[in-house]
Amino acid sequence: MRKTLTAVTLSMALAATSFVPGQAVAGDREDLAAVLFGASLLAIVAAAALNDDDGKDRKARAPVVQYQRAPVVTVQPPQRVEVKRNNTLPSQCSRQFNTNSGQRSYMMKDCLERNGVRVSSLPGRCERSIDMPGRGPDRTGWFQGCLNSEGYRIR
Repeated sequence: MRKTLTAVTLSMALAATSFVPGQAVAGDREDLAAVLFGASLLAIVAAAALNDDDGKDRKARAPVVQYQRAPVVTVQPPQRVEVKRNNTLPSQCSRQFNTNSGQRSYMMKDCLERNGVRVSSLPGRCERSIDMPGRGPDRTGWFQGCLNSEGYRIR
């Protein structure tokens, strides 16, 4: 607003100077009064235009937020698919170990692999690490009671 008002005032002043006669002529008091009156009137108009702002442009408006409805998603429960698998395990892979809880039967990993059983398909919750006596490495086995409850049978 201020730049516009300044530009208008300057252009009016330049336009008014082109009407001045080429030679300087001594004016009388009436001419001086008219010039002073015009200048003061111009100053009053400029001051009124500057004060007319009232800070309306300076206030920040709150951003307009438009909410969209979230899409409704319905989740279908997964369909249980029965997978046909061979649930029989070879009996020669069963080993018995004495534990703090008594004697337990485990199906040993090495033997199961040798007999063509995919050990990756056996339930992980039945898998145990068996501490072998002496300095031998720990061996992996599956607790036979857990395998029976999971539907595996020993042939």
